[in-house]
Amino acid sequence: MKQVLIIVDIQNDFAHPAGALYVKGGEKVALAIEQLVKEKVNDYSRIIATADWHPENHYSFKENGGQWSKHCVQDTWGAGLLLSGWTREKIHSLIVKGTDPDNKNDYSGFGGYDIQYAIHMTLQEILDVKENKEVDIIGVALDYCVKATAIDAAKLGYKTRVLLKYTAAVNLKPGDDEKAIKEMEKEGVEIIE
Repeated sequence: MKQVLIIVDIQNDFAHPAGALYVKGGEKVALAIEQLVKEKVNDYSRIIATADWHPENHYSFKENGGQWSKHCVQDTWGAGLLLSGWTREKIHSLIVKGTDPDNKNDYSGFGGYDIQYAIHMTLQEILDVKENKEVDIIGVALDYCVKATAIDAAKLGYKTRVLLKYTAAVNLKPGDDEKAIKEMEKEGVEIIE
């Protein structure tokens, strides 16, 4: 059985230098992911992407009492994927998260749903329908959405690996990336350098 590749939040607001919440090195991660998909597309049974898809009044925005600048607002440039058309065509499902203005559990891809099809399946439903039990997780930000998605995957019983070469961290505090790695490892996530 092949693994599933989960690409976390490679969106303009995170991975492009002009993005509202640019993660340092995000554009390099996007390019590396493009190359990985080209080289390994046949090694994965499915490729799934996640994306923040926030309403204007999302709780996490500073203007609403949250900690983040306004980002990834639905139907804006910032919410768009920073991936080529060729790579986007290889994505089987796009899981959007953070769509509820008040739901505070939206870092993980497991808290969203697929918008590419009429039936809005969750990430877990997609994996279970296809009987996929192994996932590789990449993207941004390592210390937030990558970490949350990986920990949820491991807790749900999936063999979970995070490929560090294809991630970047926010590091609001120095060492947040290392702390995130330790938290993931504690939950059974395998970290691949």
